[in-house]
Amino acid sequence: MIEAGDLVPYRTLSRQDFKGVDPPPALAAYRDRLGAATCGLILPADKAQIRARRTSGGAVEVVVTNLSFVAKMDRSCSWWNDRQDSQTEEYVLEHEQIHFALFELEVRRLNAELRRTDGQLRATAATAQQAQSATQNKMRALLQDAQARALERSRQFDEDTSMSLNVEKQREWRDRVAQELARPADRAAP
Repeated sequence: MIEAGDLVPYRTLSRQDFKGVDPPPALAAYRDRLGAATCGLILPADKAQIRARRTSGGAVEVVVTNLSFVAKMDRSCSWWNDRQDSQTEEYVLEHEQIHFALFELEVRRLNAELRRTDGQLRATAATAQQAQSATQNKMRALLQDAQARALERSRQFDEDTSMSLNVEKQREWRDRVAQELARPADRAAP
């Protein structure tokens, strides 16, 4: 179970943020090659409000308003390889910061998309339970799609940098990500 203090919002990372005992299972086979692993998450922000109403036709409509998302790092899952010595701590932190930034960028893209729909998510069904279930399914699909896009971009980053061994490629990614982060939120990259 994730403790509240183990989830941190997007910010500059430090070596102390990596509290995992082992690398995430998907990366265990690369344990000896990795300097660290960041577990990024995309989660709904706390300010969303849910309301239900009966429509004139007798159906139930559930509307989620003020919907937005945040990028978080799970520090209990994020892992630092204390045995690796081929890369400096500064370089490894920069690499992991880029991974975290890719999740932040996906959140910004998703929030910009939501703003174009007034930050609402809605579903209508014959019963309140069906409408609630449909709304939850839509929310789950949004989160899964956003998480998949962030993970795919992270995979591309690792491929381009040979899992953080290509200094020049990492510098290119750092500069590209910094430019994307500097854009206004309403111009988030697709």
